[in-house]
Amino acid sequence: MAATKLADKIEITQISTEMEPTRKHIPDEDFVEILKLPRHVLALNKVVLRQFLARPIKAYKLKGASDEERERMIRQQHEDRFKALFALYAVPEILPADEQWRWLALGLAGEHFAGCKTLTRGLGGRSKPNLAKTREKKESLLRQFEAYMCQHRFSETAAAPKFFNKRRADCNEAGLRTLKSFKQAMRALRKENGISTEAMGS
Repeated sequence: MAATKLADKIEITQISTEMEPTRKHIPDEDFVEILKLPRHVLALNKVVLRQFLARPIKAYKLKGASDEERERMIRQQHEDRFKALFALYAVPEILPADEQWRWLALGLAGEHFAGCKTLTRGLGGRSKPNLAKTREKKESLLRQFEAYMCQHRFSETAAAPKFFNKRRADCNEAGLRTLKSFKQAMRALRKENGISTEAMGS
């Protein structure tokens, strides 16, 4: 099955993390083609990725294969799962390899241990649910922005105003109503995640 048809099958239509995910069961053989999709496209459907990652590697089914062939097939299964993990945590491919692994490690650690999360506000101010929702929207915008730069091969300086105008409604919902505030928020999130990139400008 062609990758483009599989993209339709798992209902990937636009760069958005707010879309309704599919709950269809994906056959094992289809994942081989699905994983050929670009990372920023895979990242759009978390349910499909989690469905794939929930399936163990069934080495016992590799009957008749030589030890060398069996090892190669298992190693490929591991690589496929790494690719799914990078997509699940929306790790930008434009980052250096070591920073991609750092981003992934922070995502995994933050999901399992509260001590690995960074709290930017203390008590007071807006309610915690609202703060958390705004934070999620900003992080979503960062992932979309990184994917946008990767897809169009823009520098940050060139991409920021184009992306901001294209996603103005989403930026407003995240409390980023000006291009300057958008740039500042993206810089702050990168700093928190230990990602060093070229300056976005004022």
